[in-house]
Amino acid sequence: MALNDITQKILDDARTHVTEIEKETIEEVAVIENENKKRKDQIKLEHDSRVEREAKHQRKQVISHSEQAKKRAVETTKRQHIDSVFADTHQKMIDLDGEKYQKMITSLLQELPENVQGTLHAPSTRMAETKEALQSAGKGDLDIAEDSSLDGGFRISGKTADYDYSFARLIEDARDAHELTIASTLFGETN
Repeated sequence: MALNDITQKILDDARTHVTEIEKETIEEVAVIENENKKRKDQIKLEHDSRVEREAKHQRKQVISHSEQAKKRAVETTKRQHIDSVFADTHQKMIDLDGEKYQKMITSLLQELPENVQGTLHAPSTRMAETKEALQSAGKGDLDIAEDSSLDGGFRISGKTADYDYSFARLIEDARDAHELTIASTLFGETN
């Protein structure tokens, strides 16, 4: 074999070998690129899934906070409405005309024990009606004093016991006893 033939054979073998290496490299690069694409797709899928979960969680939180705020607003409105019922009732008691006021005070005085002794404290603006009520209830032996802190009703500082029949206290007692019933009537609720 001549030198040219040997050189040609070496060159042909080298080309074949280079072609095989290029082919193998191209195949390896394709496998690597395919694996990279799969990994990239997997990472994107995991990211998208995580983003979607976080978005759902945030939507739930926003809805939950909104529902809580709505419930608080409804409860606040209900509370204000109930408060206004008792405040209106209190004001109506304060605004009673003289005769009705006297009848109410007489009725309250009749609830006291017969032998109650002490000082009856009454609003300065309702002294006349209170004195009349004392006589009507048979409690004329009680001392009477003006009390500017009262807007209606009376308090008795007794020798053996104290009694609070102020309108504020009567409303407070009525609230304790009837608030649930009133709420049920107003709002159709039992709790």
